[in-house]
Amino acid sequence: DFVCMLLKKSDIMSKKGKKNKARYKITNWSEYNKSLVKRGSIILWIDNDLLCPSQSPAKKLRGRPIVYSDALIQGILQLSLVYDLPLRATEGFCRSILPLMGKSDALSPHYSTLCKRRKTMDIPQIKAPKRNKDIIIAIDSTGLKIYGEGEWHVRKHGASKRRTWRKLHLAVDVDTKDIVASTLTTNDIDDAAVVPNLLEQLQSKVSECSADGAYDKTKAREALYKYGIKQVIPPYINAVIQADNKKHNPALIQRDRAIETIEALGDDSLAKELWKISENYHKRSLSENAMYRRKTLFSPSLSSRQFKSQQVESALIINAMNKMTSCGMPLSQRVI
Repeated sequence: DFVCMLLKKSDIMSKKGKKNKARYKITNWSEYNKSLVKRGSIILWIDNDLLCPSQSPAKKLRGRPIVYSDALIQGILQLSLVYDLPLRATEGFCRSILPLMGKSDALSPHYSTLCKRRKTMDIPQIKAPKRNKDIIIAIDSTGLKIYGEGEWHVRKHGASKRRTWRKLHLAVDVDTKDIVASTLTTNDIDDAAVVPNLLEQLQSKVSECSADGAYDKTKAREALYKYGIKQVIPPYINAVIQADNKKHNPALIQRDRAIETIEALGDDSLAKELWKISENYHKRSLSENAMYRRKTLFSPSLSSRQFKSQQVESALIINAMNKMTSCGMPLSQRVI
């Protein structure tokens, strides 16, 4: 295998500088086109399970009693995100569509109720199909703007002090393209520190995880080692093997092997590229693809202003994306 990797390196060096960009063709365009149409169907987003009867509070509290169930509130908030409606327009939309479905428009809460319940409800769980076999995931993060100038204004005049954003962390199933775990944090949270939280959300067993160099930290590798997950994470530049002493960390063994392989191949950029090819590291790009879909299907910013509401909004959007994925996704084949 090592000899094959050396031959592959020489082949890459011979082709360096040539434009060999891969081209892909969608092979199931007819089915995928139907799935895109289905995403706009109101039946996909409103069903009888959503329109459940009102719930009573677990114990008597001060103030007005809870009338609408959490499932109904979450479903209506998801409608507002899918169809890009403000809360007032969402109320009018529901009051007009429910009678057409044979339901009373009294099931539609007031827009102020939607706003208040969004601040206090529990963060919805990520809904992804549970698979019987082990899955391979890709982890990455991206920024979502809250308020501040756009990119053109920042490039022209610089960023203001009020400009801020949130970080969205995703774990994507590379086979089904479903987002199996997600969390929203402030922009001062390290990417590697969120890995334990993402792994706790998983419902299927994971055999392999791909992530970029930002996750080459002990806390991330220890979390993956705890679950017995293969670590496909490129080590830092000039990374060294850990010393063989009493403080030897078993969670870093896979990292040491990656460093040894890269050094044996020449310890240069081509050596690291070859290691990435051999480990199929480039599956990680599917997490970036999920972030692109998140920002194009919905928005690159968050409409809520309070952090708890932003977490609820983010979780509802991820669940909506998974429902769209279940309708059908494109199957691409490389064109030689």
